[in-house]
Amino acid sequence: TKEIKKVLENLKLGPELVRCQKKKVRAGKGKLRNRKYKTKTGPLIIVSKKCNLQNTAKNLPGVSIVNVSSLNVEYLAPGTQAGRLAVWTQGAIEKMKQDNLFTK
Repeated sequence: TKEIKKVLENLKLGPELVRCQKKKVRAGKGKLRNRKYKTKTGPLIIVSKKCNLQNTAKNLPGVSIVNVSSLNVEYLAPGTQAGRLAVWTQGAIEKMKQDNLFTK
């Protein structure tokens, strides 16, 4: 987890990680319905295949790791808010070109 955090900070994503660590109490009746806390979503890391990176980055709040073949709109625009920061690996880009993913 330390190595992943160091890599993301080297990519100048330190403020994004700090922003995702904050946990705020939700307004309204969601508090009564077991949705008390609201957290921010952070960077999305897209990989080409299952790897150890998925297990190590689970502990970073707000950071999600997804396989390129299971990528969908909900990952890229959580809560219909477009514009989530995505970090693509080289292997994910190559697999996307090789398998003709997301083309019509």
